[in-house]
Amino acid sequence: MAFQRLIIDGYSLIHRDPETKRIVADNLRRAREVLIEKISRTATAMADHVTVVFDGQQTGGSSPGGIQAIEIVYSSSGQTADTVIERLVHQASNPSAWLIVTNDRRERETVLATGAQTMSCAVFLEECVNITRHQQQSMRRQSLKQPGPKLGDYFPKDSPPS
Repeated sequence: MAFQRLIIDGYSLIHRDPETKRIVADNLRRAREVLIEKISRTATAMADHVTVVFDGQQTGGSSPGGIQAIEIVYSSSGQTADTVIERLVHQASNPSAWLIVTNDRRERETVLATGAQTMSCAVFLEECVNITRHQQQSMRRQSLKQPGPKLGDYFPKDSPPS
């Protein structure tokens, strides 16, 4: 399931994820950082380009901790994340290759009408868990297939004795 672009409604996902949901009441900024760090491990396996859209104006659009794989967008004054997401999808040359993650039913219906695909936050979080599990299994299989070098590997096999 590789999409050209994955757009995530940031606050919709924050309020659905158990870990960030606990943090958000005390520290909204930290909840955003935790969410972005969490999805950076898996979201890039789902799409070539990942964008998280948050309501509210913030300075800077960089990801926390130097995560470059995810673009962070904040809606400007008078706009919502939904408005930003809809504008991005409507401007897409191939919206059918885009996946939008949100729990907002109206938002999903609106972007579905353009041809984009949608996913609820709960399904997205499950998919992230599945991708992580698959990545871990692949790494274990790789490590079992490729044993480390042996002493004889460092000597030429066809060299004549001296």
